[in-house]
Amino acid sequence: MKKIILLLLIVAIFYVGYLIVSEDDKELSIKEHREDDFIKSLEVVDENEETVYLLSIDDFREWAKENWEDIFEEAPKIGGREVDPDYFSFFDPSSSLSPDFKTLAFSVHDYAAASTITFIGKVDLENNKISILEETKRGGVNQPFKWSKSGEEIAYTTNTARAMGDFLYLDNLKKMENNFSLSEDDLMEYLEFDLTGQFMPSFRDIRWEKERLFFLTDHPEDREIVLYWSIDKEGESLTLEGEEGREVTFRGNLMINNPGMREGVFYLSYQESGFPGGEKELILEEETDCLDDREKCISLFSKDPILSGEKVEVKGVLERGKLSLKSLEFLEEEACNYDFEDFLSEIYQGEGTEINFENYPQALNFQTRIEDSYREGPNFAGKYVLVVIGCGTNCEHLTLINYETGEVLSHGLNASHGFEFYPDSRLLVVNPPENLDHLEEGDLFYEVESKYYLLEEEELILICSI
Repeated sequence: MKKIILLLLIVAIFYVGYLIVSEDDKELSIKEHREDDFIKSLEVVDENEETVYLLSIDDFREWAKENWEDIFEEAPKIGGREVDPDYFSFFDPSSSLSPDFKTLAFSVHDYAAASTITFIGKVDLENNKISILEETKRGGVNQPFKWSKSGEEIAYTTNTARAMGDFLYLDNLKKMENNFSLSEDDLMEYLEFDLTGQFMPSFRDIRWEKERLFFLTDHPEDREIVLYWSIDKEGESLTLEGEEGREVTFRGNLMINNPGMREGVFYLSYQESGFPGGEKELILEEETDCLDDREKCISLFSKDPILSGEKVEVKGVLERGKLSLKSLEFLEEEACNYDFEDFLSEIYQGEGTEINFENYPQALNFQTRIEDSYREGPNFAGKYVLVVIGCGTNCEHLTLINYETGEVLSHGLNASHGFEFYPDSRLLVVNPPENLDHLEEGDLFYEVESKYYLLEEEELILICSI
């Protein structure tokens, strides 16, 4: 009898141990619940979709109001005013679970006078305790935090009104303190550059490898070069690991034996977002994939001028003005037979709402121009305002605003030869064909495309290009 009782006791101990291990091994995930594309609550669920923890922005705001004075000895300020938790209306798209699924990291921000201030928080999922770092961050967080394997640190970049990836931060969430931050000044000091003007590093592609954090930035002087860096957790050993060309995808037209170009070499005439256009020398490798019929591919590798003017899409590595090709695909010419009358919209007759630059703070650089045009009322798709802003020779860009809600929906779509749009139509044409009719061969060193966009659910969708 004693042996049976002992055996049952051993089985019970092993079963309880199994339950404990199973609980620790349980995988969790985050569900972001949105309203009008804003994250209003964070739900942690298990593999069976059962709720483990739920944090709404209303609950967090109430918690912050109750604990604000205990967290901050001096109230944080932005735009000349104190930050008030009542301004927190949604979570950033930054939430992430630690590798052991015991901690939820998240962030919220406040915005004023073209500046963003971010607050980093965590929830201990073992006791549901909320904490936030006392040190605030410049800029907003638009990507999930990257956890170290130890589950103690998070790394992330912030975006300001000036640029994407303006700063790189590393916080220790176990100690609830910032380990270090990196900016353009830190990189310039390391590289010993004395650059006139601004350098926007665009910190990106951050990843952990053992105890070091690796990331990419642009080069201060050559935007075609990507720099590879690493740094330890304490921010004491910044190291430049190397540099390589930037991986790109371009669409354009083949050129060969044109004046001023190397003879017998293909070039690509193209347009790139934010620039009027240009041309790049193409380097064909043995490994280059030619994604088309055999005849055209033979002509490509034999440098046959018959392919001059062919429309192509190329992928490769861009470095010092040359594009080493990974692949090239010949494209068929399209016919864009769309009329503005095919996409009519009823014109909004109501009052406008004050412009909200929250989603595109960089548009504040053109605030006066945008607000002047906005006061004139809808000029596109019934209730929307398109503001055309000059950006140099053969360069204009658009800002799209919902006149009824005041939301900035898009900023930065470029054209080299103008736009065409109407108050009662959802169709937008970039570089209208009639604006290109007067151009003759040799007028430009790059190919200009006419692009047709349709406004669908407050997003401009490219439907055709010629």
